[in-house]
Amino acid sequence: MNRVLPASVKPSICFLIDYMIVGGVEKVVCDAVDYLHDKFDITIFTFSGVAPEIRERLGAKAEILVHPVSAKKQKLMAIPFLGGALIRHTVRKHYDFMIVLRSRLIMASQSKSADSIIFWNHSDKDMMYAEPHKLGLFRKVNWLRLMTAYRKYDAIWVINDLIRDKIQTAFKPKRVVTLENPINCQDIRQKSMAPADRELFLQDGLNFVVVSRLSAEKAVDRTIIAMSEIARTVHCKLIIVGDGPARKTLEEYVVSHGLEGNVSFVGTKANPYPYMKQADLVILPSKTESFGLVILEAMMLHTPILASDTVGSRFLLNNGEYGILTENSAEGILSGMKRFIECPNTYRENTYAAYSYAQTFDIKAFTKKLTRLLDKTHPVEDEN
Repeated sequence: MNRVLPASVKPSICFLIDYMIVGGVEKVVCDAVDYLHDKFDITIFTFSGVAPEIRERLGAKAEILVHPVSAKKQKLMAIPFLGGALIRHTVRKHYDFMIVLRSRLIMASQSKSADSIIFWNHSDKDMMYAEPHKLGLFRKVNWLRLMTAYRKYDAIWVINDLIRDKIQTAFKPKRVVTLENPINCQDIRQKSMAPADRELFLQDGLNFVVVSRLSAEKAVDRTIIAMSEIARTVHCKLIIVGDGPARKTLEEYVVSHGLEGNVSFVGTKANPYPYMKQADLVILPSKTESFGLVILEAMMLHTPILASDTVGSRFLLNNGEYGILTENSAEGILSGMKRFIECPNTYRENTYAAYSYAQTFDIKAFTKKLTRLLDKTHPVEDEN
């Protein structure tokens, strides 16, 4: 017999995440909290920190708990059984639901910290394990480690059907469902009307914009390298919105190659949409991208998009139907930028079809499915 909650008590959800900065995963969590806090008692539990803008947005809707954990202890959390025990010791309260984000916390499935524990997988990295018989020794050992975690989850949520099929094949968990990341169409359009440092943009040239965390896997250096060639013959500007550990290296490259007049860093912006709206082309140069919200956001603003060929960008661009899909390399980004420069109006005209497509990812459909998934997995009624 399942536990019955009193009608006056809201079921509790803990979002377990290592940090809450301003990135794609954090955006989705914020959107989910916006629409769930009336029905659920929500906690965001993080081991590092929370960006001020996220704290301001969610402070009245969720309890935000920051429990600092050393890098060494976080590595130990990745070990089967030990990881579950460490997480249980760190997250002292028991919840109705625990929704785990980031694969480094995957052993939370063994923590017994909630009645239902769900892994919301925003990555495509585990797709490599879909054919275990082809794995080398090290990866086979890791496959066994991951399998002990995956099979203990009540559900796995993934962001597209390709990842769903690969995860199902690789680990055979109890339940895998696709929950595509949403965008708030109305919010994007409204926020894009705010001013965005117009003096940064060329009035008589092409403006390229990158909105990204500045880290190795996001490969923003590819776009800067391309600019070092394109800027020789084309009047253009690259505006980089975002911050991260690679920023200093990127800025040093810009200075050493004399690109200060062609490349501007504006840092993290809580509202990047005015920059994207004023762009001639938004570029997503990532080495790996399991979804890529910026693609849909650019579509909503009728801005052409260029993206390197990853699982997420291929899916969202429908193999290049809704934007420029390039080879996943620095040369690919350069080639794609040249394609746009040769016939920009063609890609601008294509934004109307892309806009209609992006609307199918609106937050309203997402929240209906999310609520339905939680209703199915939570034992709020006596099924007998």
